[in-house]
Amino acid sequence: MPRDQQFWVRAGVLTIGAFVVASYALFPAIVAPLVRRDRQDAVPQSGTGVVAILVPAQPGMFGEYQPPTVSVRFHGGIEAAASVTNFAALRLGQPARIVYRVGKSGRVYIDSVAPMVH
Repeated sequence: MPRDQQFWVRAGVLTIGAFVVASYALFPAIVAPLVRRDRQDAVPQSGTGVVAILVPAQPGMFGEYQPPTVSVRFHGGIEAAASVTNFAALRLGQPARIVYRVGKSGRVYIDSVAPMVH
């Protein structure tokens, strides 16, 4: 391959690489406000979901504890809850009370999950 042609191939590869890196760097900054607005504009509702994933509180890297996380099966998907009430009473595969929102985009956001009251 002649030197002139190699130069243009390298320049093209570097340009495409720079574009990909810039896209990954800018993507969160562009998408985060849209997701936040979609969630804030949605009306909170209550319902029932099925507990799919339970992760107890765990120590973090610097001695602080990570709060427990729960994901529930709801509307055909599994979504993580933003907050958890009475983690010890939740059981895998069991129904749980949830507060959720459905944004204009159709995405489901789970605000909180708590055990069912008997």
